[in-house]
Amino acid sequence: MEFEITNIEWKNLEELMEFLRPFNLLTEKMSGEEYITASKIIPAFNNLFDHFDGYLDHSSLALAFAAKQGFEKLKKYYSKTNLVTMTLTFLDPRYKMKYFQRQKFPQREIRDLEKL
Repeated sequence: MEFEITNIEWKNLEELMEFLRPFNLLTEKMSGEEYITASKIIPAFNNLFDHFDGYLDHSSLALAFAAKQGFEKLKKYYSKTNLVTMTLTFLDPRYKMKYFQRQKFPQREIRDLEKL
């Protein structure tokens, strides 16, 4: 029996690759051994939230479902971040306080960082 991938299956695979691309990029960035990655934890979470959000209404029900499940799982782990994680991001010259203001973090959390 000969197997052949249809045009629709190719399209589905291309959409799946596009959906997974940020995870590959993030894995490469966070696997660095010659630079600090801890300050990128919160920005990485926020990038993935944005990515999932862009797929919640996707025409592919499978991708929309995957995005919803991923979003919920990510919320669980994001809730484990704390002031230490925020401080690491705050101390990184690439981010500083501007990152938290731009991302519209709650004022209470911004004030806690400012006290440091």
